[in-house]
Amino acid sequence: MGSYIVLGGPNYYNNDGDLSRYLLEISYVIIIVWLVFQIISGLIFDTFSSLRKEQEAIEEDYKNVCFICGLDRELLEKYYTGREGFDRHLQDHNVSSYFSYIFYLKEKNSSEYSGMESYVQEQIELEHISWLPIER
Repeated sequence: MGSYIVLGGPNYYNNDGDLSRYLLEISYVIIIVWLVFQIISGLIFDTFSSLRKEQEAIEEDYKNVCFICGLDRELLEKYYTGREGFDRHLQDHNVSSYFSYIFYLKEKNSSEYSGMESYVQEQIELEHISWLPIER
């Protein structure tokens, strides 16, 4: 065993059979590594592509669907006369007012709630959205 290590292992250049086997093994390793690299890079590209599509869908909804009621731009443009239909509707459903109301309920003592405030707080705790004016 010591002589094997000292001599540096097998010499692949002694005869033609050993050299061809060496080239075959190297090409096999290169092909396998290349295939694994292609599979992994394909998975990465596919994942980023699906994430980009999801982000584009979210941006499209943000631009064309009311966050509060869920009605789309086309329907609201028909309902409101003039060019500011969708934008006017977004002003009517001021999102920051809804968030402010939720924070107001979180800060207020529950013994001081009115009937509507109690109902809305209960719906928020149950994670229901029935108190929002969806499609209204």
